[in-house]
Amino acid sequence: MFDGVHLGHQAVIRQAIEAASRDEGHYSGVLTFDPHPSQVLYPKMATRLLMPLRNRIRDLHAVGADFVFVQAFSREYAQKDAAAFVPALLNKFPDLKSIHVGENFRFGARRSGNVDTLRNSSTENGVELHALRRKVMDGMAISSSRIRAALMEGSMHEVNAMLGEPYTISGRVVSGKGVGRKLGFPTLNIPWAPEISPRHGVYMVKLRQRDSKQLISGIANYGLRPTVEDSSDPLFEVHLLEVETVPGPGDEVEVQLLQFMRPEKAFDSLDELKVQIEKDVALVNTSWSTDSTGC
Repeated sequence: MFDGVHLGHQAVIRQAIEAASRDEGHYSGVLTFDPHPSQVLYPKMATRLLMPLRNRIRDLHAVGADFVFVQAFSREYAQKDAAAFVPALLNKFPDLKSIHVGENFRFGARRSGNVDTLRNSSTENGVELHALRRKVMDGMAISSSRIRAALMEGSMHEVNAMLGEPYTISGRVVSGKGVGRKLGFPTLNIPWAPEISPRHGVYMVKLRQRDSKQLISGIANYGLRPTVEDSSDPLFEVHLLEVETVPGPGDEVEVQLLQFMRPEKAFDSLDELKVQIEKDVALVNTSWSTDSTGC
């Protein structure tokens, strides 16, 4: 799936890129699925993804892959025998020279195929196989499921370390109710509905407008805003800490989640909320002054 395009995924892709670069006219490609197999086979227990397909394709190209091939996953496809995998790839890509996977790669009906199966099939069909050892962090393999768990816990240092870059959300600014402005902390409201959500709470962030390289320091709240409204839909709000050109409604922005500060909570009054926000802002400003990376 390459969900998240983490450091383990990147290592496999870069190995393929390196192999393709050795000969003129060779290209590197990535095979991914859509939808996630669990959504087809176990819809009631489907895996919630870190990113939608369009973002996955964007990040796969960003690593350096020349093309991304999206295989539609269906119940019919799930029934294909593992022995048919390499011939099917050769049917689509007759000049296929090598296949690059992680050492834990499984494929075919009932996940019956593994790296040994794939090596035998590749050899029979004249294709090289390269199986890369899994990337490890803190003694545990880097995986999309591990990133999902860390994200839900608010462990942004762990998430960002496994991704190799800050976890980033994107969206278009919309007009809000102006509560933050009344409290002295105007916010940018960004509708955002991921399949899997970060822990509700306050974050240190960096924001940039789409097509801009300038990062602006900020503090964000992601959650239900229990002090100011009774909502069941999370909202992402960002208060910028630097005086810059402030994005307005309709502007597209990207926000990097760098550090989780505290869980969201309900305050007894807006005055109590304002006092807490002042403390949050002071803490973030202190952190920025002592750590230029924000990590």
